[in-house]
Amino acid sequence: MKILLIILLIFFITPYILRFIAPFVMKYFMTKVQKNMQNTAFQAQQQKEKQQESSVKEESHQKAKEELGDYVDFEEIDENNK
Repeated sequence: MKILLIILLIFFITPYILRFIAPFVMKYFMTKVQKNMQNTAFQAQQQKEKQQESSVKEESHQKAKEELGDYVDFEEIDENNK
């Protein structure tokens, strides 16, 4: 009889306890998910900025090569042999 009373007590009290605890558990998991999403978005933004920065460097490097023109190799002239 005692065991049946304990089982019924657990069966009827558990929903009330869960109603009290559930909002706190949900809030914990939602903040955890939110932080994870923010970190993912921040990392994606940093990666995108790095890619843009490297592409700008490559473009400026290519422009600098184009502006320099052709390389001309000069030979030294020995002035002492005149």
